[in-house]
Amino acid sequence: MRRGNFMPMAEAIRSGSCILVNQANLCPEVELNPFNVRESIPKFLVPLQSVDEEPVVNLSEILRQVY
Repeated sequence: MRRGNFMPMAEAIRSGSCILVNQANLCPEVELNPFNVRESIPKFLVPLQSVDEEPVVNLSEILRQVY
């Protein structure tokens, strides 16, 4: 987010970018994955239906292969 206010958080986390993952059963809580441009993007789980296994997304590797 380049403008506006940050979402309220329990503790202040300063990073250039972040990935928020929201699991329906944990709403309104979210998982915050902060990182900076010079760091590798953290791997994260993608929530699916409760009976499905959550796949790990390695966005850094995906972007490396695309570009």
